[in-house]
Amino acid sequence: MSSRVSEHDGLLGTVPDGEVARLAGVSVAVVQRRRARLGIRPAPGPHSKKGIDWDSQPLGHENPRAIAGRLDVTVAAVYAACYSRGINPTAWRCFA
Repeated sequence: MSSRVSEHDGLLGTVPDGEVARLAGVSVAVVQRRRARLGIRPAPGPHSKKGIDWDSQPLGHENPRAIAGRLDVTVAAVYAACYSRGINPTAWRCFA
């Protein structure tokens, strides 16, 4: 099955897994496993704020409310970005 997905490797991480699965004729789980095996992060979802490079943000070093205000996202989105990277979102208090 992964050979059917490998034909669409160029799309992994750029379009939703469901779309790649539909094109390859496989389940979303197969696409997710292939993407994970290749070390590719998922594509931003339809409700995500596209264009934000979370890895370049001062996560853990700046107040999450300030980051959220600057990027025009919710504080919950900043917390989610922190948690997904193993960063304590309240660590900024140590630097304040």
